[in-house]
Amino acid sequence: MSTRSPAPTPDRDRQIVIFCPFVGWPLHFITDLEIIQRHLAAGDNVTVLVCDGELSACDVNIHHHARDCLACIATRSTGLELLSGSLTVKPLYGFAPKEISSFPLSTDFSSVAQLKRYRVDGFDIGDAAMSSLVRHLRDADFDLAEHSGLLQALLRTAYDVFASVSEYLRTNVVDRFYVFN
Repeated sequence: MSTRSPAPTPDRDRQIVIFCPFVGWPLHFITDLEIIQRHLAAGDNVTVLVCDGELSACDVNIHHHARDCLACIATRSTGLELLSGSLTVKPLYGFAPKEISSFPLSTDFSSVAQLKRYRVDGFDIGDAAMSSLVRHLRDADFDLAEHSGLLQALLRTAYDVFASVSEYLRTNVVDRFYVFN
């Protein structure tokens, strides 16, 4: 987990955000729950940004099977219900800019090196998508053409998360932001 934490002002409660797009790795989800509970017990305002099945692909459901999305959402809901205190759960895509689905992403790469250098608005989207693809394939020397459909889904997910989180941070006061990486 990494954090981004400007100093809170003394005249308001701390605004804590946990980015929790999936819960398929139980130890990480349990850690998220512990962090959330600690902040709730401290009286902080906690918001959890979640995926409600909108991501084109994710590290635990790379092919976006609906049944796996439903199981993830149910597990997340069950875990969050175990917490003591009031928290806010918001779908990440609720902060997506209107033009998000039509934003053009390059998908024509001649090499893995070119993919790694691909950036959008300063975001290393090529590295982000490639990391998930390599993790899934267990091969850093994959065939771009053979896996172009999955690569496209991972690029779309990376951009959608980037744009949505950027918009959330632009429009909300946040004292601490947790993200698993």
